[in-house]
Amino acid sequence: MTRNSQSSAARNLKDAKSEVLQCPEIFHVDDTLETVVLNAEKLEIASRAKELCEQRGRLVTVILGKLVQYTREAISRRLFGGLVQEIRFFPEDMLAIVVFALPTDAEGFIRHIKFVKDNDPSAYRALQINAEWYKGVELQAMWPSQPSLVQWILTGATRCLQLFGIDIGQKPDDFAEAVTCGLGIRPIKVAIIHQKKRQVKTAQLGNSGIIEFSSIKDAVESRQKILEKRAPGLNNCRVEFLGDPADNAPVRREYCACQTCNELQDT
Repeated sequence: MTRNSQSSAARNLKDAKSEVLQCPEIFHVDDTLETVVLNAEKLEIASRAKELCEQRGRLVTVILGKLVQYTREAISRRLFGGLVQEIRFFPEDMLAIVVFALPTDAEGFIRHIKFVKDNDPSAYRALQINAEWYKGVELQAMWPSQPSLVQWILTGATRCLQLFGIDIGQKPDDFAEAVTCGLGIRPIKVAIIHQKKRQVKTAQLGNSGIIEFSSIKDAVESRQKILEKRAPGLNNCRVEFLGDPADNAPVRREYCACQTCNELQDT
């Protein structure tokens, strides 16, 4: 079962237990993102998040299994349970700090891994990761979400973009180089989706591509560059936000009491 990432953030923010997104203006203030026009209901949600900016509970330390080769994609594809705001990678320590957009999603992620670890060694080995709460000063770990970023999340922004209209003859390596050079950002993953030959009308419009970034902020800024024709090699592409692969429910375990497994059991 896959949750719709473009609606889950807004839906969960209305829940009293998970309405808080950290938006401290006293530390690492970031006003580089353009503001988004929101309706009154969503503005109220963003305002409540700003007022309760001191709440902890969104930062998780993720440790990759010793038998897995460390790459940024190896970490990102093993995340689950909710919309991720940002990932900071530390290859020398085989770990990453992951910022979930919502505290409840971070808690569910850790609880699921703990229940699996305590009850099913085989399933735990298959996860190939361990997770624990970040032990440092949370506000100093990385960029908190500012009011502008909260607004983008509420309108469906994620860490991922999908591009349409890529030249049929462009090779994956050339597309990846165009993304890195044109956007000035090193993404986690870049891939081309080749149209099938029988889809003649679609193929005439070009292939599509997927770009996964380490943060929502990077995705928002990259989307703006493409829309404003400031990304050489990508200016002819159409761009949309794509669902975050981490906003995906884990395999349900009967012994697990995390929120996601409980929700799956009730469906």
